[in-house]
Amino acid sequence: MGKRRVTSQQSGWRARAHQLWGNIRSRVQPNRKPVSIYRRIVCIVSSLVAISMLLGCLPAGYALWQAFEQQMQLRVEQASLATQALYSAERDAARRSISLISRRPALCDLLDQPDDQALASYLDGLRRDLAVQSLIVLRSSAPPLSSGSLAPQDVQPLLAGRSLPFSDFVNLPRTASLAILAASPMENHQRCPATVLTLQTLDADFMQSLAERTGLEQSLIVNGVRRATSLPGAPDWPLNPEAAHLVEQTLQSCCTKAANQDQHYLVILAPLLDRQARLVALSEVALPTNAIRKQMQLILTLYAGSVVLLALGSSLASAALTRRIIQPLRDLSAAAEQIGNGNLDHPIPMQSGWLELDHLATRLDHSRQQLLSQFEHALLETRRFALLLNAVPAGIATLDESGAITWLNPEAEQLLGYSLASAVRRPYAEIFTPAPGAEVTLASLLAKREDTTIPCRLKLLDAKQRPTTLAMTTAWLEGDPESQLRRGWVLVMRAVNEDEAIERARSRYLANLAHEFRTPLSSILASTELLADELADSDNVEAASLANAARLSALHLQALVNNILESAKIEAGAFQLRCRRVVVQEVMQQAAQIMTPLLQRRAQWLEIDAPPEPIAVWADPDRLDQVFVNLISNASKYGPQRAAIGIALSIEETRLLVSVSDCGPGFPAGQTINSFSRLFAPGESPGSTQGMGLGLPIVKAIVQAHGGQVGAENRPAGGARVWFSLPLTEQPPPPRNPAPLAERDVAE
Repeated sequence: MGKRRVTSQQSGWRARAHQLWGNIRSRVQPNRKPVSIYRRIVCIVSSLVAISMLLGCLPAGYALWQAFEQQMQLRVEQASLATQALYSAERDAARRSISLISRRPALCDLLDQPDDQALASYLDGLRRDLAVQSLIVLRSSAPPLSSGSLAPQDVQPLLAGRSLPFSDFVNLPRTASLAILAASPMENHQRCPATVLTLQTLDADFMQSLAERTGLEQSLIVNGVRRATSLPGAPDWPLNPEAAHLVEQTLQSCCTKAANQDQHYLVILAPLLDRQARLVALSEVALPTNAIRKQMQLILTLYAGSVVLLALGSSLASAALTRRIIQPLRDLSAAAEQIGNGNLDHPIPMQSGWLELDHLATRLDHSRQQLLSQFEHALLETRRFALLLNAVPAGIATLDESGAITWLNPEAEQLLGYSLASAVRRPYAEIFTPAPGAEVTLASLLAKREDTTIPCRLKLLDAKQRPTTLAMTTAWLEGDPESQLRRGWVLVMRAVNEDEAIERARSRYLANLAHEFRTPLSSILASTELLADELADSDNVEAASLANAARLSALHLQALVNNILESAKIEAGAFQLRCRRVVVQEVMQQAAQIMTPLLQRRAQWLEIDAPPEPIAVWADPDRLDQVFVNLISNASKYGPQRAAIGIALSIEETRLLVSVSDCGPGFPAGQTINSFSRLFAPGESPGSTQGMGLGLPIVKAIVQAHGGQVGAENRPAGGARVWFSLPLTEQPPPPRNPAPLAERDVAE
C-alpha cells in the first residue's frame, strides 16, 4: 500500500512538473509550432557533432597556440642568452688582442726609435689587421700616438679607476655610443714605458653580425636612445620604453611584447654591465612575429576548416540515416492516427527492416488488439452500468464544471418532470428551480464545492411548477489531468414522502418521552448524591456503598437518557445550538467531574495534556460537555480497569484538535469507519461494558453542527483514539443543523 502511494505521489509530481514546463514554454514561445521528428533529429545530431567538434577543436587550438607562444618566447630567451655570451666573448677577445700587441718586439723597437712616422704607419697596419676602430699608444716621455678616429685625449679619462690590463664596456662621451676598450702596458715596460689601447665601437655592423649569428634582430640602447641596431625602420627609442625603464631600475632581464608601425615583436631587454657592475647599455633582442603569427593562423584555419567539413559530412550522413528511420515512423504514425480515429480493425505494418521499429510495431499492434478487446468490454460495461443506474430507486443527475446538466436517469426525470433531451446542456438553475420560501437552494450547496454525505432537503418546483421536496446529496468529481475524465457534480436525490413525515413524528414523540425521563432522573441523581455525601461521613459503610451504587446507576441512566433525547431531537429536526464564547478547558474539567464516580468505580484516571493558556471557541457549552462525557464514557467502557484515559488538546493552524484515547483492544479490523454509525458496538472485551451505540453518532452530529470534524483510529501501541476538531473563532459560524441519524447512516 505504501509503495503504491509513493508511486501515485511521484506520478502526481511528474504531472505537475510537466504542466509547469508546458506553461513556461507557452509563455516564452506562445506561437511555437510543432517540429517534425526528422528536423529535430537532424538538428540535434548536427548540434551534437558541432559541439563535439568545437569542444575538441577549441582546446586543441588553444593548446597549439599556447605552445606556439611558448616556443617563440623560448626562442627569444635563448637568443638573448646567446647575445650576452657573444658580448662577453667579444670583450675577452679584445683583452687577448691587446695582450698580444703589448708583447710585440717590433712595437717595442719602434717605440725606442724617434721615428714617429714609422710608428704611425705600423700602428695603422696593426689596427687594420685587428679590425678595431682605434689603436692608441700612450708614451710616458713623448706625446701619444693614435691610429683611428678616436683622439688620445678622449681615451685618457676612461682609464681612471681601472687597473691594467683590462677590457671593458665604456660609453664614449662625444658620440654617446658603446665601445669595448682594451688596455695593457708593454710587456718590457722598463725598456718601453708605454700603454697600448684598442677601442672597438659597437656599431650597426656589429649589431648586424650579432643578428646573423643569433637569428634575431639586435639593438643597443644607451641612456634611453637606440645607438646601434640591425632592425630596419626601428625608432630612436626602445620598442617598449616602460619595460626598458623597468630593466634600468631592477637590472633584471624582461621579456615583453611591442609593436612598431604594423609590425609586432617579442622583445627581451637585458642589461649590459661593465667590470664595476655599472649599467652601461641595454641589449634589445627582438623577434618579428607578424609572419610567424600569420603562418600559425593559417594552420589553425586549415584545422578549423577540416573540423567544419567533418561536422558537415557527419550531419549529412545523419540526415540520410534519419530519413531512412523516419519513413517507418511515418507509417506507424499513420497507423496510430487510424487508431485515434477509432479504426481498430486496421492492422499495423510490422516489416520495416529495423529491429527496434519492428518490435515497436508489434507491440503497438498488440496494444491495438488489447484496446479493441477493452473497448468492446467497456462498451458492454457501459450499457450494463446505464441499466443499473436507470434501475436505481433514486434520481441521479450530473453537472459539468459550469453547472450545465449533462445526464439524468429515468428516476430523476420522473422527480423533476423534465426529460433528458429537454434538460441536457441547460443550466441547473432552470431545472432545479427553488420553491417560494425555500431556505436552502442547490446553488448554496454547490457553492461550497464539497461532498455532502448528509442529505439536505430542497424545496423545488418541477416542470409543471408544482412544489416538491427532495432529499439531495452532492459529490464533486475533481477529475484527472492525465485522463479524459472531466470535473463536475453528481447529484443523488429522492422524494420526501409521507412515511418520512410519520418517522419524524415518531422521533418527536421519543424526544418528548426522553425529556419526561430526564426530570425525575435529575431529582433521583441529586438525592443519591446528597445521601452518598452524608453517608460518607458516617460509619455506615454498607449504606454508603449502596448509595454510591445507586448514584452510579442514576448517572449511567441519565447519560443514556440524554443520548436518547439528543438522538430523538436530531431525528425530529429539533436540534438547536445555543452558542457563546466558551473556554474548552473549563468544559473539559466539568465533564471530568461528572465522570469521576464512574472512573473511580473502575479504578481509572484521566491524563490531560492541554496548553496552560485558555482556548476559547464559539460553541454550545452543554453540547460540548456532552461530547466530552460521551467520549470519556466510551473510553471507560472499552478500556481496561486500573488504566489511564488520555485527553489531549492542541492547536493546528486555525482549528482546535481534541483527542481521547484508551488502552483497550481498539476497533475491530475494518470497523473503524463504522464507529460513528448508530447502534454500532465494537464487541465485548474483558472487563468492558456494552452500550447502545448512540454516543459516537451523537458526538459526530454535535461536532458537525459546530462546523467541525470527527475521526477514529487504532493506536500503534494498542487501544483506540477518537478525535474531533473545532474552528478557532470567537464569531458565530453559519448555523448547521444535523440531519437525522437514519439519513446519516444511509449516506455513510
